[in-house]
Amino acid sequence: LSAVVVTERLDWKLHGFDLCSELESIGHGVNGDAALIRGAYLVPDQYKPEEYRRGDWVIIPEGPPWAIDAWGLGCLIQEVYSGGALRGTDQLREIDQIP
Repeated sequence: LSAVVVTERLDWKLHGFDLCSELESIGHGVNGDAALIRGAYLVPDQYKPEEYRRGDWVIIPEGPPWAIDAWGLGCLIQEVYSGGALRGTDQLREIDQIP
């Protein structure tokens, strides 16, 4: 939720794209130049999909190109509708407050 800014006109803006990386470079693992890998320590575990948390860099490019982004969107939706920070990945299954 800290990557979302709401302007005075109530427009939502996203920022903090420091870890954006090409899928190919993620597949090279620690030998590559992917910012996502070099900055993995910056992302708390509850915001990481399982393969990212395990450091399984080879399998990430084999999945859908939107997979990590979809996980992040799910985290954002959960935080917006629950009104607080995500405590853990198990909280993503709590969908009662999401319309």
